[in-house]
Amino acid sequence: MINLLPPQFKKKLEKERKQRLMLIWLMIIIFSLGCFYLILISFKIYLFGKIEVERILVDAQKKQFEEFNLKDTEKEILSLNENIQKILSFQKNTPFIGECLEKISILLPKDCYLFSLSIIPSDKEKKCTVSLSGYIKERESLVEFKKRLEKEDSFSNIYFPPSNWVKPKDINFFVRFTYETN
Repeated sequence: MINLLPPQFKKKLEKERKQRLMLIWLMIIIFSLGCFYLILISFKIYLFGKIEVERILVDAQKKQFEEFNLKDTEKEILSLNENIQKILSFQKNTPFIGECLEKISILLPKDCYLFSLSIIPSDKEKKCTVSLSGYIKERESLVEFKKRLEKEDSFSNIYFPPSNWVKPKDINFFVRFTYETN
């Protein structure tokens, strides 16, 4: 095709075409940047929403964990306090058993062997009931043991059943008495 336009007009048309092309490219770039900006904003909103949801879940888990640990710890502390109170009450209300055992061991004759020893503390008083059963070789040793128990001020209500006195030798004996701390 032959272009019959004057060169001035050709330059002007060429300049307008370049300007339109430049304007189209500028609009494409601005539109692309706008779309990119909107994508970034929507991505930011999505991420902040996700972070906030996770933060709420973490806070809820922390609170639940703290309450769970607090409740378990409180239960454990209450249980330990109850046990300590029971131990203190037992110590306070129970006579000194070691002292009783020491006195019994001193008073037992050398030819005596114990089969059983039972110490039952009294609930309200500083007393306990002691029951002994054992073996002793001769009746004289048993009589001596009875006298020793009766001389001791801490022992009272001493009871030897009549069956202890039947045999003169190789006696299986039983005795029950009350021990009271001073």
